[in-house]
Amino acid sequence: WLYRRVLGYFLWMSRLSLQTRWVIILGLLVIQQIVASISRTHPDLRPFLEPLLIAYVAFALTTWTAAPLSNLFLRLNRYGRFALSRDQRRASNWVGGFVLLALGGVGWGFFAPAAYAWLGWPVALSFIILLMPVAATFACPVGWPRKWMTVYTVGMVGLVATAVTLIVSAICLDKTDGKTAVENVDLGLELVRANTWAGLGSSFLANWLMSVRPRL
Repeated sequence: WLYRRVLGYFLWMSRLSLQTRWVIILGLLVIQQIVASISRTHPDLRPFLEPLLIAYVAFALTTWTAAPLSNLFLRLNRYGRFALSRDQRRASNWVGGFVLLALGGVGWGFFAPAAYAWLGWPVALSFIILLMPVAATFACPVGWPRKWMTVYTVGMVGLVATAVTLIVSAICLDKTDGKTAVENVDLGLELVRANTWAGLGSSFLANWLMSVRPRL
């Protein structure tokens, strides 16, 4: 029952039109600004507003990841996996890999020593954000649109890899060189913020590239 409901939701999300995706993306920007404004003027409402924003971000993210995630679920089915093309299997592999890395960040946040546990959450967020450009890459038409999206995605992966390296190195240096450790954490978190904005930019780029039909 649960498998059918989850798969049905992902398949429904994967059928959304480009126009609907534009509305969802622009809605995310508007809602984020509204939540930030209300949080500044009414800090007591922040604990109630932030979960709503997170839920909307998750909804917006599934508009891009629904297809590979549904294919990932199909691969768990004895017969469903035979319905997938090579391209669909590749997309589900990449998305599944980044989901596992994000879960690793969540595990870090829960089980690491208290002094370092909070760093697991920005790491998890970075890998979750990467799901959007990775899924969008395989949604773009074969040719120069997919190549452009691939270059953008590789750039974001490099950004996240650098951020994670800086954060891990900060933990290793914490006992011996506290100043450098703090600098590395600060720089790593700045890269996480840059990756978040790059993820938002990837949705605009992908929407445009998906609407292009290159000459073969």
